Amino acid sequence: NYYENNYKAIIEDQKKTSYEILNKLKEFSVENNKILDYGCGTGVFLYCANNLGYEQLVGVDVSKDAITFAKKHSNNKFYELLKFNTTSELKTQQFNVITFLDSIGHIRNIQNIFKNLIKNRLDNNGERIIVIRTPRINKLYLWYIKSILFFAPNKYLQSLFFMPNRHVVFNQKSINIFLKRFNFEVLSIDYQNDYKSNLNYLNMKSFLKSIIKIVPKIINPNN
Repeated sequence: NYYENNYKAIIEDQKKTSYEILNKLKEFSVENNKILDYGCGTGVFLYCANNLGYEQLVGVDVSKDAITFAKKHSNNKFYELLKFNTTSELKTQQFNVITFLDSIGHIRNIQNIFKNLIKNRLDNNGERIIVIRTPRINKLYLWYIKSILFFAPNKYLQSLFFMPNRHVVFNQKSINIFLKRFNFEVLSIDYQNDYKSNLNYLNMKSFLKSIIKIVPKIINPNN
């Protein structure tokens, strides 16, 4: 099982990130928020939220294995996406905080899904908060992606550390435009350390090095 094999290697970093987000959330919201973690993975964020006293927590993910793992390691409520959307007692459940932590970029048709979540899952009484954690992609990296997609066979796409399994990417300007489209005001944008290190990678020197490494393999796959 992927999650069983990789969980221990990433759990501490995920916990650190989760507590940073939860501490930031306290600045903008009252305690005991009802939180929906959309794309919850193994449930680490809600595990940390529970440790801080949050009780009304629900995690949803498309992966059956991730949900099984989350249930095994936490007492919070976790559901596969299909069940969450079709089970009668769950269809009317509402929240005042919805989080997309490294998940929003992986969601197909994000415009409609986001719209439906706001309409049907966000409680109109009181504060309504959306928390998004996603890489900030700059223009150089997008050019890098397009170059590799044009020249390289699919098997070399694993060299792209954010791609190709994301259906949408954002930078600071586009995430503001996206949220304002749904009448949300951006209260804060923060850059976490792991994403900062990735952003440092996206400079011309690193770009040229990666091209130099990949081109010989394209010309001679036996290298």
